[in-house]
Amino acid sequence: MLFLTILISGGNLLFPRLFILGVVVFCYFIYFKGRFSLKLATVPFILLLSLLFIISIFHPYGYDLSSLAIRFANFFAALLVLDIYLKSSLSNFKHDLYFLLKFMPLQAILTVLIATFLNFLFINITTDSASFYTFLGVFNYHIIIDNGALIRPNGFFFEPGVFQLYLNLFLYLSLFVYKNKLNTYLAIIAILLTKSSTGVLVLAMILGWYFMRYYINNGNLLKRFARLLIATVLLLGFVFLAWDNINEKMHGESKGSFLARQYDTITGFNVAVANPLLGVGFKYENYYVAAEKLGYRDTLFNGERIKNRDNTNGIVMLFYSMGTPLALIFIFGLFKQKLLDDRFLVALVVFISLFTEALVFTPFFLLFIFSGLTLLVKRKE
Repeated sequence: MLFLTILISGGNLLFPRLFILGVVVFCYFIYFKGRFSLKLATVPFILLLSLLFIISIFHPYGYDLSSLAIRFANFFAALLVLDIYLKSSLSNFKHDLYFLLKFMPLQAILTVLIATFLNFLFINITTDSASFYTFLGVFNYHIIIDNGALIRPNGFFFEPGVFQLYLNLFLYLSLFVYKNKLNTYLAIIAILLTKSSTGVLVLAMILGWYFMRYYINNGNLLKRFARLLIATVLLLGFVFLAWDNINEKMHGESKGSFLARQYDTITGFNVAVANPLLGVGFKYENYYVAAEKLGYRDTLFNGERIKNRDNTNGIVMLFYSMGTPLALIFIFGLFKQKLLDDRFLVALVVFISLFTEALVFTPFFLLFIFSGLTLLVKRKE
């Protein structure tokens, strides 16, 4: 169930999301032999979702049944998966996640190696919503420079920017929880291969957190000073890589991606500010209409590309969809998440990544938000 939840939370756009959601629900009832009884700990966010549903039905901008059904199907799937972990132990989540993500760094590294030396094995798949190269459906990548010089592994996801988030979560688990050096090194290499600016920034943040908390503070004064120098050089290197990547996307051949995300962020912010209490709801057309009126004008990203364009900023989407009061509750839940230790660090990793990916309403990330809104639960190791 957790793996299926990951696949529909940023997975390849060819995956049948509604079917997978149905399988998740089916697995839940098979697991509990047809019974449906939620833990008392889930009461707070069940009440929150009930309030959100009522507001959506009576929203002054109206509602679209299909959009509403899709949103609440994702909410329901996240609720069921979280309920399983609440009934067993929240600590089981990190064990399961580590097991499921363990093969992804190798998947990324092998994708680049095979695509570089045995590129004839890959076929191009192009649809209305996706275009990528694949070998056996497991090794997938995008090319963002026409001459093929920049191969970026996708994993099972629709773009490298999503893949980096799962790789960074694996890095966190390898470094902080399981203290596995080999998996740590593999995760770092894989993240760098995605060539994601957000991914490198999050990578530097995770390593910086580790160096400050565990690495520098051990040993005598001389050892601490030496470790401080090493950590500083390494972090400066990662910061330089992140800045070079960002600069390339702002001014280089791939600046279209930066312009698109800039437009989405500012436009989404304008829509959220204009609708502070209730947002524009989950109806896609409501956002399209508002974006046309309030869209960011001082941009080179214009023309047909901005007509009926979905927003790629998940955090901004949260605010313009449901309004500031409810959005702040969701943000509060994320930073109070109970699924992984180092709550603030993990929440920050997810928060920063969602700034460039519209995944905040998908089940995997809702697990973190909902876990922070549960009543006090005991964590069994």
